Amino acid sequence: MTLLTKLPSSGRLLLQAAFKRDGRGLLEANIGALPTTILRYAAPRVEEKKFNQFHQVTNWQGQALHPCYLHVMSFPLHLMLMLQKQFPFALLGIVHIANEITQYRPLYATDACVFSCYFRDIKSHSKGIVFSIVTDIKVNGELCWSSASTNLYRSAAYSYTQDNSSEIKKRSTTHDQVQMGFSLQNDSLGQRVRDIKQTWELGTDLGRRYARTSGDYNPIHLSKLSAQLFGFKQAIAHGMWTKSRCISALEQLTPELFTKGFRTHVQFIKPILLPNSVRFSASLSENLALEERRADEEAVNFSVDSEKGDTPHLNGELKAI
Repeated sequence: MTLLTKLPSSGRLLLQAAFKRDGRGLLEANIGALPTTILRYAAPRVEEKKFNQFHQVTNWQGQALHPCYLHVMSFPLHLMLMLQKQFPFALLGIVHIANEITQYRPLYATDACVFSCYFRDIKSHSKGIVFSIVTDIKVNGELCWSSASTNLYRSAAYSYTQDNSSEIKKRSTTHDQVQMGFSLQNDSLGQRVRDIKQTWELGTDLGRRYARTSGDYNPIHLSKLSAQLFGFKQAIAHGMWTKSRCISALEQLTPELFTKGFRTHVQFIKPILLPNSVRFSASLSENLALEERRADEEAVNFSVDSEKGDTPHLNGELKAI
């Protein structure tokens, strides 16, 4: 375990990330393993200006910290893990394909958060190799928040379509203009399903605005020109902005879910080109017999698609625990 008293700047880490290359020898020798380093960091008091900026760009209106802001705070630790010499992959081109957050209680700026970050679960994928970075946050020794970010390293040589899958073993080591509508449906089991639809207008500068508050200055998010250098026609929205914006919308629709423990998982499907109009949809299941409701029966399925509904961008679920 490595104990940290201070974090390097995100700018310095991103510069190092731009020059990190694949370690071919490491890939061949240790394809089923990742560094076992655990980074631990006791964060100082959260700066009000920083989390207010994040809350503004993601339209968060809750009293506690946005659940995804803790992911932003852990981002430098993720970079530090992947910048280790023993980490075999180049960072440019790694794709964030899924994210799961478990929050056991709301967290506030006054909480003394202790972060622990480490690798887990490396396995083959149809397009290469996937691996996860886990972050645990404790306050006074109590686990309050945990996340797993799943990333894809693209490589035909190591996809499970090749005859090498046995070598890779799974191991544990913007300003938005909103249009709203909803319908209510009751099923035979006494569950009420409330369908929500919103249209979000995303501006050209969304990627830059989110980068300033998250520290994620990946060029594919910043401008049309910088995105074109990496094969995109236009800048694309950050996947974690999209998830964060969904969580903000859900908090406004079902604030009671966010006063207790919950787990939310999303899959990032197709990128959102900027500027754009997208459609947010949510289906809320509610037990009509409130006195018999169990916490684990409260669930929300949600998605973000193109305005026409023909391009999926994100699918997710949020469920009380």
